[in-house]
Amino acid sequence: MVEEVVTMVIKEVAEVEEVEEMVKFLARSVQNFYAVIRSSKQ
Repeated sequence: MVEEVVTMVIKEVAEVEEVEEMVKFLARSVQNFYAVIRSSKQ
């Protein structure tokens, strides 16, 4: 579900040149977010 929304958004803004860097930034943010969740569960 979330992946579908992200893909839709990426397609909408595909014309923008910084999309790749935005995606990398978002991916890092998501990874950090999940890392925090995992560490808080332990």
